[in-house]
Amino acid sequence: EDPQGQSNRGLLDYSHFCQLGDDRPDNSPRAFINAARGFLYAPTDLKRAIDEGHVRAAAVDVFPEEPGSADEDWTNPYAEMDNVFTTPHIGAATQEAQPRIASRMATSTQLLNEQGTVRDTVFGQGHTIGINTEPPHWVLAVVHSDVRGTKKAIDDSIYEAGASNLQSSHRDFPDLGIAYDVNAIDQPLTDDQLSSLIESAVSLSDDPRAIRAIRQFEAHGTT
Repeated sequence: EDPQGQSNRGLLDYSHFCQLGDDRPDNSPRAFINAARGFLYAPTDLKRAIDEGHVRAAAVDVFPEEPGSADEDWTNPYAEMDNVFTTPHIGAATQEAQPRIASRMATSTQLLNEQGTVRDTVFGQGHTIGINTEPPHWVLAVVHSDVRGTKKAIDDSIYEAGASNLQSSHRDFPDLGIAYDVNAIDQPLTDDQLSSLIESAVSLSDDPRAIRAIRQFEAHGTT
């Protein structure tokens, strides 16, 4: 509400969502995105429009009742809808919050760059996938399918290369069919050994896309 008492609460309703599908071809995406305010419309209106095909997909970042802390009960009004993607809005527009958010993001980026550590991913909220070993060492980070055999191929390749695995961290994301594996090793694998790793993973898993990405670099510590 502005100083004049005007508000955009309830600005949209079911009839507006229906217009997204009016006079549109069959291949129209009819997508709706709300990253503004959660009280612009009632979630029931958007859900009805989606159920009836007027809107085919939606991405929602804000809600009429926003989630609080982890200790507070909160229900996502779109939880049962597969074609509505929801994300947690960050209320960082304060002098106190902005520096903390910036620091958190910068540190997360630094950890990924220098140690291969992944944290704050939306696919595994509250979890950190990383190593905590003093450098110098080499980091071998692999994104692979979660099919049985791919993790074994990574471990076997490190062993067959004559390298020692100083520490490792692994996490599966079964909903996405992938996993992230990060290892601190005492020596790097050669290009040929990395190619053998890929071939072994494909052979053991019978998945031609067993290895999605490989990143190997020398860790020198925080600068």
